[in-house]
Amino acid sequence: MPNFDLFERILINCLVGAVTSEEAASQIYSLPEKQKVQLVKNKNKDGILSFLNRCTGALHSRFPEDANFESSNNNMIGNDIYESTTKRHIEIKSGHQMTDANCGLSVVSWALNDEHGFIKNNMTEGMKNRKDIFLSGGSDKEIDLDKSRQMDALSNFLTQQTQNIAESKLSHFFKSTSRGITKGNVIIENYNEGRGSINFPLKLMCDWEIGLVEYDKSFDCFETLLIDDVGKTNQRCRLSVIGEQSGVQAQLYPHYKNSLNLGNGQKIPANCWVKTPCFHVWIKGPND
Repeated sequence: MPNFDLFERILINCLVGAVTSEEAASQIYSLPEKQKVQLVKNKNKDGILSFLNRCTGALHSRFPEDANFESSNNNMIGNDIYESTTKRHIEIKSGHQMTDANCGLSVVSWALNDEHGFIKNNMTEGMKNRKDIFLSGGSDKEIDLDKSRQMDALSNFLTQQTQNIAESKLSHFFKSTSRGITKGNVIIENYNEGRGSINFPLKLMCDWEIGLVEYDKSFDCFETLLIDDVGKTNQRCRLSVIGEQSGVQAQLYPHYKNSLNLGNGQKIPANCWVKTPCFHVWIKGPND
């Protein structure tokens, strides 16, 4: 599959002047075709070089002539690039695909006013149950049944915690993730200090013809977010919101990221949901 991270690292190094456009074009051109993002698939080196020059020009056109760009490689807060004269953080996206943000349990619990720790208990207890089922020789059906019970309980909790309009913490959480801020402590600090719209990074995405254009899948800073749907599809529950003005949609759903190595050559597969509980947020534009 395409290696978005590698492409974006090369592009960012080019944009901040760590490598020349010629060097970056050669690096991107040399990637195996299957690892290239769609934007540069089957493009020759000269075409990639011209594209990189357009990206550099588009970035510099948004800032003063004395702009100084630095790479930070801190994707968790949307800080791929930092421009020091304006103190602006910049996130670069390789294309128009949905934003898929990974968020910890604590910030989701905070956003949903989970005062009694239901989310943590639900996500960790289910994980322990399925590990026990697997180790005792239980069937896939038993594991799936436990998943379903857990998701039913979580779905009921989400329904209880939400009304027709997203409350301020939940709204701030979704707006932050849509603009590239996914680190829990940063989201909460911005909210507590009344900086809900100030610290959002500038999100730019690649466009072959123009170079870089502003990403259009972010909620407006001051719009109302409506609860679009709460429920369960297949095995997972989800909470969906939609921006009243922007039409941007977001969906929050639980996830377990990794398999569990038992240390004796045996491994519990990731699809048993036994390690690294978290939540994902999918962000979709109004025309997707």
